Amino acid sequence: STRKESSAASDVYKRQPVRASRAGEVVYAGDALQGYGKLLLVKHAGGWVTAYAHLDRILAQRGDKVARGQTVGVVGTSGGVSAPQLHFEMRKDNKPVNPSGKLAAR
Repeated sequence: STRKESSAASDVYKRQPVRASRAGEVVYAGDALQGYGKLLLVKHAGGWVTAYAHLDRILAQRGDKVARGQTVGVVGTSGGVSAPQLHFEMRKDNKPVNPSGKLAAR
């Protein structure tokens, strides 16, 4: 899968809260991975990891336990993007998975 096929974007605005898609543990919170800006990675049961990139602020730290729906960041323009956006990605056992149909409707 390509990066585009394994990620989702939606209409967002700057400073919109970003919520965890599932309960898990924060395994990375920082900006050292080029092209993602401020990035948060959350590890979930069953070999799943979710990524939240281009954040304005990260509201969780490595090692934090997060609940489904908990605010973990704020939408921004970090990582060289020109407009506010959230790059969301899902991986299962380190392989990208298309999130379409994987997320429960609110």
